Amino acid sequence: MSKVLMVHGYLLSGTGSNLYVRNIVKKMCELGQDVILVCQEFDPENYDFIARCYRAKDGEHQLIFERETPYLGTCDIYIPDINNELLVYVWDRYRDLHVVEMKNATHEQIQSYLEGNAQTINYICSKYDISHAYSNHLVLQPQYVARGIAEAGSQTKQIIIGHGSDLNYAISQSDYIKELARKTLASCDQIVAVSHHSKQLVQDTFPDLCFKSCEVISVGLDEQLFVDMTEADERSLIEGYFAQHDKGLGFSSKQACIIEEMVADENFNFEAVQASYEPKDIEVGCIDSLLKTLYEQDGDLVVYLGKYLEQKGLIPLLLSIPLVLADNPQAQFVMVGFGALRAQLQYLSLLIQDDKLETLVQHGSKLGLTLEADKQAVTALMSYLSDPARRSHYRRGSQLLSSQLLFTGYLDQKIALRVLKQAQVSIFPSILPEAFGMVIIEAMAAQSRPLVTDHSGFAEVLNLAQDCIPGLDTDGYRLPLDDQLIFSIAEKTQALLAQRDSAACTAMSEFALQRYGWEGITKSLLDL
Repeated sequence: MSKVLMVHGYLLSGTGSNLYVRNIVKKMCELGQDVILVCQEFDPENYDFIARCYRAKDGEHQLIFERETPYLGTCDIYIPDINNELLVYVWDRYRDLHVVEMKNATHEQIQSYLEGNAQTINYICSKYDISHAYSNHLVLQPQYVARGIAEAGSQTKQIIIGHGSDLNYAISQSDYIKELARKTLASCDQIVAVSHHSKQLVQDTFPDLCFKSCEVISVGLDEQLFVDMTEADERSLIEGYFAQHDKGLGFSSKQACIIEEMVADENFNFEAVQASYEPKDIEVGCIDSLLKTLYEQDGDLVVYLGKYLEQKGLIPLLLSIPLVLADNPQAQFVMVGFGALRAQLQYLSLLIQDDKLETLVQHGSKLGLTLEADKQAVTALMSYLSDPARRSHYRRGSQLLSSQLLFTGYLDQKIALRVLKQAQVSIFPSILPEAFGMVIIEAMAAQSRPLVTDHSGFAEVLNLAQDCIPGLDTDGYRLPLDDQLIFSIAEKTQALLAQRDSAACTAMSEFALQRYGWEGITKSLLDL
């Protein structure tokens, strides 16, 4: 039987596209399909569907491990030799790799990256009978897949799956990268968009292209991750995860103390802080606070799940929390994720507590305040706080921030979703468009009411839910993206916390689990 090739230039955990690839490949194996997976995963042995691992070095592909797996189909993973230089859409730290944002990469760096990956694609297509090659993102994976297929003289069908980061952070930022994408999109056999919004964005970006076919196939959910558990079993699962994965390398009191000194000195040397901890690790010592928040506190729980990036709306979210706490002092906020903005968020939380928001206005760009929508929201907040009574009210909430706000750092999907299942409200106030926004259907499935900015993939899911669920009014879940964003987050969070609508939670959970199962989505991809 022929194999399929799944190509993803990154990891199998953390971001939405990483989780997408992981779940699709696992489901393919469950369905009996043999898969060759190409990516840069550091710990492939952690994924039970991977039977063999090969690593490219000096023109050879060396077998790293081989084992039996419990699935009908097998997955072999190949890790190309990219000369330790990883080209990314949004900068982040990656273990042992030099990271370059695509928009800042030289033509020579891009061509070297393409060639290193294409050598592995050529090897695979020459060695195996590959029927379909699925390239994730519009750049740079499709370009080296096309090159490798051509060099091998293969007739493999090439399918390109767009995810969103490619358009937002690379194609829109570089004419050179846009032209690379244009050529490959014009010659591929099939394009897949994860939402109608994403499909329209691709067509708007390349209006001169006559696409052969662009199918909409959404992202999905692993239903098993949402099954109910007893409190004892759930606590045991979380404690076991922390015992295994908290290696003391994540953000800790050490970094918090450094940032406290930086606030006192108005110092903004965040690069030194970022280099002092492992961003994709659990925050050191947060397990006790997390368990207390989940199982021992009486207050309502509000959760953010995603990367710590300005584009995700985290500055307005953080600034909105005191407005909630001033009226609901027992509410708990948990931020699950990782990313380049972690140190700045710590700094900002101290400015909020110390009533020094003028520092944010004066030095906004140094604190990650660069997007116009964020700047307008901060301006509106400062105008509001110019009234002494309002400032006093805000300060009452800000004094509770240190006790009611918890950052966990990176948590694996199965643990992050257990946290989400405990949340009455989940907030995802993304500033930039979301191609789909996996977190909104995860929140629905977890029976946590999602509060999202009313655009792109988020709005598409809410529109569909409203059409499919009789009597569901989604207005309370939508955040207008305007200068009132901080106040909208606070007001709508409080409104949702005041309403205990178990019927809506149950209906949205059933909708998400029935419509977005990975099996149907995977079969749709295999049928292309």
